[in-house]
Amino acid sequence: MERSLGGIRIIDMTHNQAGPACTQILAFLGADVIKLEEPKDGDAARRNMADEHGDSLFFLVLNANKRSLTLNLKTDDGKRLFKQLVAESDVLVENFSPGALDRLGLGYETLKEINSGLIYATIKGFGTFGPYSKFKSFEPIAQAMGGAMSVTGFPDGPPTYVWPSIGDSGTGMHLAIGILAALQQRHEDGLGQHVEVSMQDAVVNLCRVSLRDHQRAGHAMPRQGNQLGRNVPGTTYPCQPGGANDYVYIFAQPQMWLAFLEVIDLPELAEDDRFATLEARWENREALDTIVAAWTSKRDKHEVMRA
Repeated sequence: MERSLGGIRIIDMTHNQAGPACTQILAFLGADVIKLEEPKDGDAARRNMADEHGDSLFFLVLNANKRSLTLNLKTDDGKRLFKQLVAESDVLVENFSPGALDRLGLGYETLKEINSGLIYATIKGFGTFGPYSKFKSFEPIAQAMGGAMSVTGFPDGPPTYVWPSIGDSGTGMHLAIGILAALQQRHEDGLGQHVEVSMQDAVVNLCRVSLRDHQRAGHAMPRQGNQLGRNVPGTTYPCQPGGANDYVYIFAQPQMWLAFLEVIDLPELAEDDRFATLEARWENREALDTIVAAWTSKRDKHEVMRA
């Protein structure tokens, strides 16, 4: 069975996580992805948290299903071979420091003259224009500048880093979508284009619900810890046997309230004025959370999930 991106060749000049996450998902969809590295050291991720023998698992989980090629783009022969490869490819993806390929004479304006159908896809920390365009970025910088850290953590604590890689892999997924859109547009006009995603913009987009609340309130939203909105129950509750991850998240919307009471075998709470409405449950959340925690703490998390 032909895969969705069968016949599409992608030159992957990316490193670390954001770019490789993008090209890997395209490879999984059937594209022929050629991982292009410089000969001496290659992708720094090969050595990041390296295992005792061979490439690091960090590198391997982001670069499966790709072919490999090395070229020294600082030499004339390397540039000549690279341009031959560009002429026979559909997409180029890069996440070098700002201006790196332009300084080598291999920027978009040069390469589109070689292949007018080339989709030149770029990841930068803050884009290629604007006051921060010359700055580098990494996962925590993208999260901080994109607003994710400001809404993560507990009210009495500092802005908190999110370990799922929304700045790196999240940006990679945004770029993959942009590349797919550019390929679709190329079906119409036969032309490639420059597709760009900044890490900051990708994180802002992922935080758009919190951004909405900021816009409505006129100020940054306070951190809420694990509490989701004003819905109770709507947070984490402890379970047996009390280990570091022995918790369950319970979120029962208003239309689920009566059914939830049946599950925890406390139907009489339906008649309790403290919990009669959504607002009442919020006002009395400490008492209600204590009741729910008393029930969950007698069961393991899998038992709670199945209840």
